[in-house]
Amino acid sequence: MLYHYVIIAYRALRRYKLFSLINIMGLAMGMAAFLLILQYVRYELSYDTFHEKSKQIYRVGTTFYREGTPTEYAGSFLGLGPALKAEFPEVQAFTRLSFRRSVVSYQNHSFTEPNLFFVDPGFLAIFSLPLQPGSKQTLAAPNEVILSQSMARKYFGSEDPLGKIITLKSKLYSQNVTVTGVFADLPANSHLALDFLVSVPTLASHLGPDRLNGWDSLDHLTYILLAPGADIKNLKIKLPAFIDKYLGKIWGAESGLGVGPNRTAFALQPLRDIHLHSTVKNEAEASGSYAVVQLLLFVAIFILLLALINYVNLATARAMERAKEVAVRKVIGALRRQLTTQFFVEAVLLNLAGVVLAFTLVQVAGPWLNALVAKPFYVFSWSDYALWLSYAGILALSSFLSGLYPALVLSGYQPAPALKGKGHAAARTFSLRKGLITLQFVVAVLLLSGTYAVYRQMQFMRAYHLGMNLDQLLVVKVPQQKVADSVFSKNTNFFKNQLLSLPAVSRATLSSSVPNTDMYSTLGAVGPLGSKPADIGFSFNHIYTDADFIPAYGMQILAGRNFSKDFSTDKNNLILSEAAIKILGFKNPAAALNQKIEYEGEKQIIGVIKDFHQYSVAQEIAPVILELRFTDQKYFSAKVNPGQISQTIAAVEHQYEQLYPGYPFEYFFMDAHFAKQYEADQRFGRLFSLFSGLAVFIACLGLFGLVSYATVQRSKEIGVRKVLGATVASILTLLAKDFLKLVLLANLVAWPVAWWLIHEWLANYARHIPINTSFFLFPAVAIVLFALFTISYQAIKAALANPVEALRNE
Repeated sequence: MLYHYVIIAYRALRRYKLFSLINIMGLAMGMAAFLLILQYVRYELSYDTFHEKSKQIYRVGTTFYREGTPTEYAGSFLGLGPALKAEFPEVQAFTRLSFRRSVVSYQNHSFTEPNLFFVDPGFLAIFSLPLQPGSKQTLAAPNEVILSQSMARKYFGSEDPLGKIITLKSKLYSQNVTVTGVFADLPANSHLALDFLVSVPTLASHLGPDRLNGWDSLDHLTYILLAPGADIKNLKIKLPAFIDKYLGKIWGAESGLGVGPNRTAFALQPLRDIHLHSTVKNEAEASGSYAVVQLLLFVAIFILLLALINYVNLATARAMERAKEVAVRKVIGALRRQLTTQFFVEAVLLNLAGVVLAFTLVQVAGPWLNALVAKPFYVFSWSDYALWLSYAGILALSSFLSGLYPALVLSGYQPAPALKGKGHAAARTFSLRKGLITLQFVVAVLLLSGTYAVYRQMQFMRAYHLGMNLDQLLVVKVPQQKVADSVFSKNTNFFKNQLLSLPAVSRATLSSSVPNTDMYSTLGAVGPLGSKPADIGFSFNHIYTDADFIPAYGMQILAGRNFSKDFSTDKNNLILSEAAIKILGFKNPAAALNQKIEYEGEKQIIGVIKDFHQYSVAQEIAPVILELRFTDQKYFSAKVNPGQISQTIAAVEHQYEQLYPGYPFEYFFMDAHFAKQYEADQRFGRLFSLFSGLAVFIACLGLFGLVSYATVQRSKEIGVRKVLGATVASILTLLAKDFLKLVLLANLVAWPVAWWLIHEWLANYARHIPINTSFFLFPAVAIVLFALFTISYQAIKAALANPVEALRNE
């Protein structure tokens, strides 16, 4: 019997070739898009799940509240981990990750390594790092390092790295360390990029034991492993008292630091939540967005829904023809369950063809989309059971949903009315078809409106004035030499003067930070003189710089003056941004001028600059303090002539190698470096646009099928009208008006929903475009034009056909 059903279904699909082709294409594209987005969502949700104890691992971040407003940091104090382990039995183990940008040297090879961390012995007990045979299982002794497989190949090639000695150099240390282990490269779905792990005792010899357990810096990440059965909620309840005990002694407050509107808090964030749910400062990686994952999942569902709607629409369009077929079958004895099975077999066959084609599309598009989003989210494997379950699940689901209506409704036709051509369900199916067409274009309008909003917001962010000028700024990283501060200052000033001696360089400056790099954070008292601990603000950022920083970056001084070499007292003076003086309570820039504040002692404000965006315009502007200091400098910035870029870089590199032999020359252009912050948003925009366009195409594909069928059904009517003198335009209007009414209705339904969705999405950006009528009119016009073009092809073809061909059988 099943064989019989398959043969009948195959013949039905062959008989209606155009509609079968449209259905298969629509289903294949919808399934392929759904499966690709599903793989992307699966990848995003899989971050850090490869660690065996991932459900027990938490990162301890730090949050400072001022008047109830939080400023959140991923980092914490060096002393926090040991204190948590000592105080709470819930904490089974801890590890700190102390990042130190270092130059790594072996024989004649030297590279600056960005992913080098000092870690506690507990690291290997908390995180799952597969070590190669022969590797030491601990990192407890001084001067030990384990490195990733890729770094082992980079430095040692085919040699055995175990026992080899490499040199680490920074401003803080110059240390030989022994390679005691090699670990497998972490998967790409890790929020930590780790290449070198150095034992913390190595750092202790340079920092000293007091500093290693200190409470004065947030430049370190702390992770804890909960003991089996430990209650995380109970641990959180204990933290305010813990804060009073440890921070109260240091900050001069006996109690209350862990409560109130100006409190300090430690946030326990589950390891698996970090990638998608973290919005804190100084994050170890560029975090993903759970909202984006949700949005793409909805888009995937919508696209698949559009493809299924196409199937149902074309099935209902052919309802009367199938009604006569059903009637004949019932007259000769077919049961309803047999007819239902027949229609479901047709749906399964058509969806199976769609799945096969979708598999091909996914294989072709997967690697391309990997490159588009810069993530290896789609990697095909025959042993990936979850992938095959996805294909099986989508086949079963789409077959059921697409075959349900035809199977239940068409199999229920009564023989007598159907054979007379009076199918009582015709009106109902026509109304259903109208509703489904409207729903299709509601979804298409929503996606087009969203695409347009993303495009406009990206344009806005790229064109937004940052409060400074980043054009033609060449930035060179200062080598972190372990030398006396006076020697370091002498070297950096000499190199700065060498830069200024180049004819293509008009300005040069030194600073501890440049836009889109981390700034130092003030953790000591910052506030008006005599302020109480409750009045102390902790959300300030500061940049150590020289007198040339403000003019080199084109910043605007609103009140006061810049630093000057003519004033020796400027080493005790500060320049603040607008946001900083507002936090300190000054009404305007003029009111802050010459005021003294508590900042590492008593300092005076000599200038106020206009706010500038250290980070993306999507983030709130940070309050910044500029300080004249010639230590801790990390970047040279030089304004260069755009016509002599290559020659200038070569000259700068030559001067650098003369002054800093053995240190890699690292540089970038400031505008390109700053623009990297928008790459994730731009990738999302391209991905969203791609799938939105696909959704519109699928909707128009279904409309094309319906118009084609309507044209065939009304071919004799069109022939009669032509014989009676109807023009091509009138016939086009006849066929198009009903469909265009539905498209216009879809726009009216979609607009309020689109406004709400766009409003909610833009709320994630500190600076964003206003919502105006163009967000709705542009997609509306685009959808109407797409629909009109789709309709016009078949309508004009029918209008130009010879009426004799349509009437000859009458």
